[in-house]
Amino acid sequence: MKERVIAIIPARGGSKGVYKKNIALVGGKPLITYTIEAALNSKIFSRIIVTTDSEEIANLASEYGVGVLERPKELATDTASSIDVISHVLGEIQQEEYSHFVLLQPTSPLRTARHIQKAWELYNTEMATTLVSVAGVDECPQKMLVREGDSIFPLTSYEDLVKPRQQLAKAYLPNGAIYICKISNFLHSRCLFEEKISLFEMSSDESIDIDANDDIRKAERILKEFKMDNKIIKIDNEEIVDIPSENASRARQLYKEEKFLSAIEIFSCKEKRSFFEAIEIIGVCYFKLQRFDETVKYLSKSINKFPVKSSKQAWLYLFNSYFKMNNNVMCFEVAIEALKYKKVDARMAKAVLEAFCMLEESKYLAVVNKIYPLYDEFCYKNNLKVPQRFTQAYAKYNYSLKETYNKKPVDISMEILDKFEVLVPTYQRKEAIISTIRNIKEVNKWIHMRVVDNASTDGTYEALQELAKEYPNLYVSQNEENLGYAGSMVRLLKECSRKFGIFTSDEEPIIVENTIKAIQYMIDDNIDFLSSQFFRKNSFFRGKANNYLMSPEEYMRASFFTSGIIFNMNLLQKYQDIIVKHTPRKQVYPEIIFAIVASIFGKCFWFNLPTAYILKYQLPTHSHDDTEEKSYTCLIERWRQFQRFMQFFQELFQETIEEKYKARIDSVMRHSASEIFFGLKNAAKREYKTLSEYF
Repeated sequence: MKERVIAIIPARGGSKGVYKKNIALVGGKPLITYTIEAALNSKIFSRIIVTTDSEEIANLASEYGVGVLERPKELATDTASSIDVISHVLGEIQQEEYSHFVLLQPTSPLRTARHIQKAWELYNTEMATTLVSVAGVDECPQKMLVREGDSIFPLTSYEDLVKPRQQLAKAYLPNGAIYICKISNFLHSRCLFEEKISLFEMSSDESIDIDANDDIRKAERILKEFKMDNKIIKIDNEEIVDIPSENASRARQLYKEEKFLSAIEIFSCKEKRSFFEAIEIIGVCYFKLQRFDETVKYLSKSINKFPVKSSKQAWLYLFNSYFKMNNNVMCFEVAIEALKYKKVDARMAKAVLEAFCMLEESKYLAVVNKIYPLYDEFCYKNNLKVPQRFTQAYAKYNYSLKETYNKKPVDISMEILDKFEVLVPTYQRKEAIISTIRNIKEVNKWIHMRVVDNASTDGTYEALQELAKEYPNLYVSQNEENLGYAGSMVRLLKECSRKFGIFTSDEEPIIVENTIKAIQYMIDDNIDFLSSQFFRKNSFFRGKANNYLMSPEEYMRASFFTSGIIFNMNLLQKYQDIIVKHTPRKQVYPEIIFAIVASIFGKCFWFNLPTAYILKYQLPTHSHDDTEEKSYTCLIERWRQFQRFMQFFQELFQETIEEKYKARIDSVMRHSASEIFFGLKNAAKREYKTLSEYF
């Protein structure tokens, strides 16, 4: 049986801060009308009731055709609670006819019908007991102190006071715009907040609460900027029908001939009002004429009525019209709906990325995050380059997510746990490695972690031994002398006892939830090397936006930066001797050698999720090779690297029997030589600037 929902709009006549606040003019309209229109346009309510003690408000509500309930004087004071007002309304109606109520306070004019619809959808999806709309807060309440009499104490705990902000849960503040409750639960508890609560987040602008005249002025500025008046999702009273229009074929021909006005005028008045096909063609023609207000009028009407049947061109032109009108809010709404109805093609994706890539607000960047992979795939298939500004916006959003990673425990099956180890080399970074291990183990203490300390002198090894007593499956070893970063990586390769090893640094924890997905992906598709995304300082440091097969020649970028790359350790251990031989302390990074082996003899993929992240900050780089006496120039370093790589390729070629692998080694070697020579050339230009013309 369909649930029947009642909207309750509490609107008393008096007010402290603003005279007759609920009917004060905001943008030329009485404040309460924004809420009434939002409720009506949401189309989810069986009944809408305005509870008031004011005759003016009652008359205004009646003009909209909504119900009015006279509120007793004792419930119209400054001290009357919302709980008592709701209880009064529920006591006056036939409660059994309704399953839920939604409280909509008229002091939230930026709350729209779309917000109500999405909140109702979220409430049902999460099967919550109650829902409350909220806004994120910049302040960190866990860092606040409370004074009560002579006592001062933390708002939450002393532990939270000293924790880094990044480790504290995000806080939200109810904004008063939307409350959803099941009536039977409310009558029992008389409370708007229950244990199983769902939070519907709105932006700070959307959450504005009218409490003073300054709030009215701020709301008017926002309304003027975004032109939000709830009319966009209104449809004329006349029903739109999807039946053939006798003039449509001729109109399309005129459109092709670029006779846009003629195409519009060919339709009858009735067709223009109520025929879907005609309305869409007219909207498209108006876009070509750059009459964007008319485009919006027609295309919003056709798309609202028939979103699936509407063409991708119509969706694109509606979006672009709002963009031309500088209405970012409605651009956002159209983009979200286009994703929902699968109307985002390459043109739409590019338009959305172009519109949002320079914006800072997280909700726009979140759309970029959804759209970017679609455009990336189009460019990948057509051998096109994604504009850097799009990539930077995509990276900016993903980098901002680092504060949300590893916040909740994650259950992992024993079958998956036994398949992988987290492998970490460390040197002289006691605080960083301890923090990284705790960050991972607090998500799931059973994760296998193997740490090699490279003869640190700052007490790192001793601290790790103590930590191993606290956490299970933490394996700690130490090099007797400084073997350099490469020596630690090789030791991790030798000692890893599980099929998959995910390498990371001592200051970048793995993202547990994404790592589990990556391991499962490798198991399902028999993958030997997975290079995941890595975001660093708002840049797309490594990886791809989709799960692409990796070509052998891409090994260098795929292994660029250690953190979060995953190998089939059984495959690497098969070639362990030659890897160790060609991984000296300084000239070659071991993960690149690992990646070469995997790319030649295994199956390699790019992974579209990050599996490691920067926890707090980049620590200063410490030398991992204190015994090296001679300091080489950049150019000499690159030449020695080239020699090492070529020696490795040549010996690998000689030891390989199968022709298909020999051919692959030769191909990768030649590609690598070309890349390294290019790097040598640039290094020479930088080092010998006066001779750059010869390079």
